[in-house]
Amino acid sequence: MILLTSGDKTMRIKHAVGYFLTLFLLVMVGLCMGQAFAQTVSKVVPTMAHPPTNVVVSTTAKPPTNTQTTISATSVANFARLRQLSAWKHTLLTQALPRMGCFKVSFPATDWKPTPCKKAPGIPYTPHHIGNPYLVGGSAVSDFSAQLPSDTITTAWGTFDSVSSGITESGPSLGAGKPLADTYSLQLNTNMFNTPMCSGALPGAPCQGWQQFVYANHGAAAELFIQYWLLSYNTGCPAGWTTNAWTPQGTTVVETDCYFDSASTTNNQGAIPVPTLAVADLPQAILAGSVTKGADGAIFLVGSDAYALASNDPLVAEQQWHIAEFNIFGDGDLSQATFGPNSKVLVHTYASGMLMTSPVCLQAGFTGETNNLDLSGVPSLPGANDNAPASIAFVETNANATPAGCNTIGGTGSTLELLPGNNFVDWANDTTGLKHYLSGSGATMCVVHNPSCGSVGHNGKEHFFPKDHPLPAGVTLKGVMYTAYWPPGLTKTDRGGAGSEGAYGDDADASIQSTLPLFSVHWQNACQAVPFAHDWRFQNNAYQVSFVIDVPNGVVVDGAVPLTAANGPVCSASDTPSGNPTSSVIGSGMATQPVMLSQVTPANGGFVGWQAIFPAQGLQRNFDWNFLSIENPNSFTVVLVKAGHTTADCGTAADVVVLGSLKTTTDLSGFFNVAANNLDLVACTQGATVPSGVSLEVTYTY
Repeated sequence: MILLTSGDKTMRIKHAVGYFLTLFLLVMVGLCMGQAFAQTVSKVVPTMAHPPTNVVVSTTAKPPTNTQTTISATSVANFARLRQLSAWKHTLLTQALPRMGCFKVSFPATDWKPTPCKKAPGIPYTPHHIGNPYLVGGSAVSDFSAQLPSDTITTAWGTFDSVSSGITESGPSLGAGKPLADTYSLQLNTNMFNTPMCSGALPGAPCQGWQQFVYANHGAAAELFIQYWLLSYNTGCPAGWTTNAWTPQGTTVVETDCYFDSASTTNNQGAIPVPTLAVADLPQAILAGSVTKGADGAIFLVGSDAYALASNDPLVAEQQWHIAEFNIFGDGDLSQATFGPNSKVLVHTYASGMLMTSPVCLQAGFTGETNNLDLSGVPSLPGANDNAPASIAFVETNANATPAGCNTIGGTGSTLELLPGNNFVDWANDTTGLKHYLSGSGATMCVVHNPSCGSVGHNGKEHFFPKDHPLPAGVTLKGVMYTAYWPPGLTKTDRGGAGSEGAYGDDADASIQSTLPLFSVHWQNACQAVPFAHDWRFQNNAYQVSFVIDVPNGVVVDGAVPLTAANGPVCSASDTPSGNPTSSVIGSGMATQPVMLSQVTPANGGFVGWQAIFPAQGLQRNFDWNFLSIENPNSFTVVLVKAGHTTADCGTAADVVVLGSLKTTTDLSGFFNVAANNLDLVACTQGATVPSGVSLEVTYTY
């Protein structure tokens, strides 16, 4: 619980439990002590920290993916103070912020003390829009972010583990004017999400919320605040919110966003003054943010001082924060942080959620401000320990950057694929009448036995993913689509024997096993005969199976195909008995899947049409799909045309959803085909240059 007092009024707000960061104590001879967020159980308004140690950081640090980062230690004479500072940070982070407002505490005190707030800068720290350059990680590449795909982030924070020797930076103060030294912003950004405040948006607008925790260093002054956004509100902004209008590239449409700075006091002075910081001193600081029901918090720590801000939450980001982006950018209003030659920084992003799951690497960014550094190499994924949750760490530089991307080995981004299982099975010892074959797309396998009949007959058990045929490292089994063919009305309780009519059919495991083999099918003999209505003796026993696997990017699974591959009925009529099959889905989950659209030619000139069905024919009948959202990951606007229209209606249909770059819609009613249980995606793009391809990202449960 969070205890907030204002006058004689008390509010209790539930607070999600998370890890909080303590201190990296780095000393000579490689001695390392913890830097972490302590797990907070009660009475904390988002309090979080990365205790600075005043450690001197080596300027020869290398990307964490190939060699260990070299960090020199503080002298042994300072070790006792560092230990005291670490303990102070740990104690401090368990203390509650007494109410909404601004607070400060200095070593060795442990009680947060109120301190005057000030007005926030009042300029937009703008979201990424179509036409904005992606200069974090190169002109065509976005940022690296930490994602909790199946969890919600309660607390996230970022640090700079090292910077290069002699590093310099300049940028325009408050996004305008001539460049000034050490002028930039540190931003910890959420993903876009649904918010009740969008109820006031223009009907049909793809409105979403977005939230930023910002340390803004204007060169001569700095402050900490939270900036809230209503994206694509597309009508007059709510009272107290500021309008930020823009036009998507290649269109004449005017989009209206609204932003609002944190309000920690009754007069809306929702920022706290904090020290300025040269970029050479970035390793001494941390920026952290937390979301809870009704209250958000930001903390900036530098040296032996901690600054905190607790704000009312107008957007209700709780339970919807899944991606955390942290980096150094320009000081607002689409400006750039420009680093001097041969600059290099090592960025570290932590994300802690309700389920304590490890973040994965996601190549995505959300802000419109930029820097002139390039992402370099593959992020490392430091695991959790007793004091800190798992995290991602990556290098960005403007000197000799290597090709960059998320490597899924060890838990980075992944996709769902279909696997027929023929390369991962131990066939039963009794292979009577065995044959098996795949669907045309290779997504599903039909297995056929002719078990005959006799005093005992035949039966056997196929084991999928046994010890001698396991899935590759990092690949997990998410679900099984299984259809057994046997005549209706027959039981499977008796496998034959003297005086018995036997049984017929297949028995699949009731769930995915936690040990190898992960899944098994027990097939049985066919011995039912007269006086029953039909004689099933000597008929085939058949089932078809397809496995849904979660495959890290870069990993190849023998025989796996895209999730969009068709996997409808595979077993031929000659291999199956008459009667309806029984199908089941074992396993469930939540996933986000890229869907590539195929280009089609619309009748309406000036537009290019695109279309796809997700999932492909056959797969949708087996899964109980619940589609949650569609996101446009492209750098251009995509217009989705709802049911009843075709690409020939591009530009004229009123029933559309306009998705700007990185925008998401949850309005899926016009795209869901109830009869087929799938999404019928019809889209249009417009512009002088026809895209080489269009993809959408569909998030769903199954």
